[in-house]
Amino acid sequence: MKHFKTLFLILVSVQMTAHAQTLEEAEKHYYDFSNNRLYGDNQSVIQAGEKLLPVLDKLHPQRQIFFSFYLGNAYEQEGQAEKALPLYLKVIEAQPDYHVVHRAVGYIYLMESNEMAVKVNASEDPAERKKLIEAYQDILAKALPHLEKDYACDPYEGTLESINRIMASLGERAKPGEFKQRIEKLAENCVTILEDKF
Repeated sequence: MKHFKTLFLILVSVQMTAHAQTLEEAEKHYYDFSNNRLYGDNQSVIQAGEKLLPVLDKLHPQRQIFFSFYLGNAYEQEGQAEKALPLYLKVIEAQPDYHVVHRAVGYIYLMESNEMAVKVNASEDPAERKKLIEAYQDILAKALPHLEKDYACDPYEGTLESINRIMASLGERAKPGEFKQRIEKLAENCVTILEDKF
């Protein structure tokens, strides 16, 4: 029994030390990431961010949101939207009223829809073309709520033009008659700045 207690104490001590080291490591990587975000280029932000990703869960949740947005932004700026999107979606899950990330996600989906439109136009097989059109409209349907949230919080004419084109492509699926009410509701809660303070 005495050996068991000794072993238990050693295990607890090792776990606490490992946790402290991991937290310390996460904080160090976060500092490097923040420094590169302020003074480096997108590549240095990505390199620092990828070192932090394995221990990101050790940081405070607010700091994780801040990090995810800015790493996603660096990926997007470097033409790696496929890596940016899951990070942006994490931000939306944690901070659904932050309209800036909705704009980013909406335009990533629009970019995907443009790529799908090229496939639609190139297809000569009617059955394949029908499937591609459905996939194209599904992507537009994913973009629409994100662009609406952004427009509700920051009514920029270019965003409205994108929304109108999507609604024209989707027809009744976009429920255009409810657009005004949706915008009014979405405008009730808008976050414009992400902070890593907690």
